[in-house]
Amino acid sequence: MNAPLHLIAYASRRSPDVDDDQIVDDIALPSYRKNRSLEITGCLWFDDGHFLQFIEGPRDNLEGLYKSICADSRHLDVRELVNRPVESRAFARFALQVVKNDDLDPVQELIRLTFEEPDPQIVPEELVSQIVIRTDAALARLSEA
Repeated sequence: MNAPLHLIAYASRRSPDVDDDQIVDDIALPSYRKNRSLEITGCLWFDDGHFLQFIEGPRDNLEGLYKSICADSRHLDVRELVNRPVESRAFARFALQVVKNDDLDPVQELIRLTFEEPDPQIVPEELVSQIVIRTDAALARLSEA
């Protein structure tokens, strides 16, 4: 399929009854297979209280996936951060990469901007770029270990 590429990024509050094992077993593993068949790539970050996900691929496929995420009870207060066409994939190697976010500063800053600012602004492009670059570097270090 040669459909134009699109990117959707969102942040959500993590339902308190979802533990880390469920994120891997019930979200990541099934999503990996499904995303691959839909030509969707991306990365899901999570911490004790939030999810942040970037997904990229054909627009129609992304919109269907995003609707199902918004309806998923494991995600509360879903907030769309980015929804736009892109020239190339930032996460081309991953149908879904999951990252436990202990201290990836740009991710924490984006979550803070999204949920703690009284009037959240549009996501700064520089912050999105930092997240992609630092995540790619962290994943490269993991694959070398």
